[in-house]
Amino acid sequence: MSYTKTIDTDVVVLGGAGSGLCAALRAAENGAKVILVEKQKRLGGSTVLAAGFFGVGSPAQMRQGVFDSPDDCYREVMQLLYWNVDARLVRNWMQQSGESIRWIEEKGVIFDQVVPFQATGNYAKATYHVSNGSKQRTGMAIYKKLEEHIYANGNIEVFLNTRATSLVKGENNDATGVIATRKHDDGAEDEILINAKSVVIATGSISGNSQLIERFFGTSYDDIQIMARLPHNQGEGLMMAEEFGAKIGQMGVLYIGPHNHFHGADGIIGAVIRRPESLKVNHLGERFADESLWHCSEFGWMMSTAINHQYNHMSWCIFDQACMDKMVKDNTVYGYEEFLHAMHTLPKTRHIKHDMSMAADKLGGTDRSADQGIWLENIYNGVDREVKGNRGRVCNTIGELAEYIGCDSQTLEGSIERYNFYCERKYDNDFLKKTEFMLPVSTPPYYIFDGPGGIDTCVGGIYVNYDLRVVDKTEKPIPGLYAAGVCCSNWLNGGYAYYGSCLGFSLFSGQSAGINAARFAAQK
Repeated sequence: MSYTKTIDTDVVVLGGAGSGLCAALRAAENGAKVILVEKQKRLGGSTVLAAGFFGVGSPAQMRQGVFDSPDDCYREVMQLLYWNVDARLVRNWMQQSGESIRWIEEKGVIFDQVVPFQATGNYAKATYHVSNGSKQRTGMAIYKKLEEHIYANGNIEVFLNTRATSLVKGENNDATGVIATRKHDDGAEDEILINAKSVVIATGSISGNSQLIERFFGTSYDDIQIMARLPHNQGEGLMMAEEFGAKIGQMGVLYIGPHNHFHGADGIIGAVIRRPESLKVNHLGERFADESLWHCSEFGWMMSTAINHQYNHMSWCIFDQACMDKMVKDNTVYGYEEFLHAMHTLPKTRHIKHDMSMAADKLGGTDRSADQGIWLENIYNGVDREVKGNRGRVCNTIGELAEYIGCDSQTLEGSIERYNFYCERKYDNDFLKKTEFMLPVSTPPYYIFDGPGGIDTCVGGIYVNYDLRVVDKTEKPIPGLYAAGVCCSNWLNGGYAYYGSCLGFSLFSGQSAGINAARFAAQK
C-alpha cells in the first residue's frame, strides 16, 4: 500500500486529551521523539469538562493538612471493587497519584482546594482536587497548561484533524506504528503511515457510540442521560486494539442519579433531589433504597445504581411542607453540596450552618461556612421552574402524588404510612436509613420531583496490565503497545470508585504509559 506520507518516530500517542497529553509529555521528557495524533481540530477532548479529579498523597493535600494515605485508599477501593481488577495496577495508581499531581503542578496548575464528598457522622477522605485559583474548570486549566508544554517541547509533533484508522503489526506481532487519515482545511485528505517503536492508545470513552454501549451493557441507554455522550467519544482505540488482537475487558460506569440533567433543568432542584431528607419511590410507589446514600457514603453514586435498577431508570423524590421549611430554616449543607459549591454550580449564599466541623479540623481549620450561599432560600424558584417544565408538581393529597407518578394510590399511601411509622420509631427497618434524616411525609402540600438515573461516562475496554501494557487474549503483553485513560479496563469493574477517578486515573496512567513507552522505544 502506498501512503501520501511516511514518518518515523519513537513513540506515537493516539488522543490529545488528558491521558494523551500526559503520555506525550512524559515520553518526550524521557528522551523520546513523539508524534501526538488528535482527530479533532484542537487538543483537550473531554478533559476540558472535568470539574476536578481524585488523588491521594499529593502536595495539595499536604499544604491543606490532609493526611489521607494511599494505603488506606487502596484497601478501601479494592474491597469496593471485589479485587476484580489488576491489583498491582490499582496499587501503582494509589501510590503514584501524588507524584502525578506534583508533576501537573510543576507545569503550572496549582490545586488549591481538596474536597471531601460527605462528612455526615464520619469524616470522608478529602481526595477531590480542584484548581479554584485558575478561575476556570479544573480540567480546562490542566489542558491549557499541558498544551503549552506540548507545543513548547521540541521533541513533540502534533497532528490535528488526524484520525488513526489502524495499528501496524510487525513480524513479531508487535506494534510498530499507526495508519492515520489527515484532513486538511480545504477538505482534502491524505493517508499517513507513522512508523514508531511504541504506541500509546489514549482515545477516551465509548460514551458517544450507541453500538458499543449496546454491546457492553445490553442496552444503548438511549433513554438515560450520559454526560460524556459526545460525538468524539467513539471508542476507536478500543476497536483498533481489538482488531490487533488485544483482550477486551469489562466496562464500568459512573452513575450520577437522581438528577435532572436529562431534562436540562434547574441546578438547585438537581441538588435538592439528592438530599437525604427526601422519600424516594419507584414507578410502583414503593421505596427501594436508603435515600441518604449520597451523603452518608463516600461512594454515594450507589444511590444511582439503585435507581438504574428500577423500571425505566426512574425514581420520584417527595418532600412535605414541614421538610421544606426545615431545610430552609436549618440551611444545612452536606458534603456533596459543598462539592457543588466548589464547582460553582450552586448559587452563592451566606450564613450557612453545616455538619462539616470534623472535615474542617482535618483540613487545617478551614472555615467552609462563609459565603457558600443560602441557596436553599431559592428553593421555591427552583420548584416553579420544575413545575413549569413538567418535571415536578406541588400536590395537596397523596392521591395527586400517585397520579403524577402513575402508580396505585393505595400502594403509595401504604409506602408513606410505613415510612412515617419508621420515622416515629426512629428506626428504618427496611433500609436502615440514619435516624437524623427520617422526616415524616405528613404535612401538605407535598412536593414531588422527577429523579431519573444517569451516567456520567462509560469507562473501560482495552485490557492492560500494571505497566499499562496492552495484553493479548492470553494476557501476555503485546510488545510496544500501551494504553492510558478511560479507554483502559482492569482498573475498575462494573461500577466506579472515588469521585474524580476518571481524570485522576487518566493523569496517572498517561504519565506512566508515556514513561514506559519511551523506555521500550529506547531499548528497541
